[in-house]
Amino acid sequence: MQEPKKIELTQKESSTAQPIAKNIAVADFKAALEAAGPNFQLVDVRTPGEWADGTLQNAQKINWNDQAFDKNIQALNKTQAVYVYCRSGARSGRAMARMQSLGFTEVYNLNGGIMAWQNAGYEVVK
Repeated sequence: MQEPKKIELTQKESSTAQPIAKNIAVADFKAALEAAGPNFQLVDVRTPGEWADGTLQNAQKINWNDQAFDKNIQALNKTQAVYVYCRSGARSGRAMARMQSLGFTEVYNLNGGIMAWQNAGYEVVK
């Protein structure tokens, strides 16, 4: 008698899927944004003064230092992937952890922040 096939669930299919919160390298971050097409949530958590120096195309600006950060970030779709960045990756790493505690299921932090993005030769908009 043949043994029944085991069905393996991917993380998204599993009813016990754990939230994803990952630091990812700049090339992987860029590739993920490109693969997502128009349906991605990209968040710049830097300050307004830093935004003036340039941001990534289509980034939503939600200042980590603003007292309304939690309220503003909760306007995003918690079940859709969120890509977050800051200047060097530190603030956005804290923002990623905060978003996970607020119930976001999939958050990716740009390791090295916008500095790594620019050092890799990728474009910013002003």
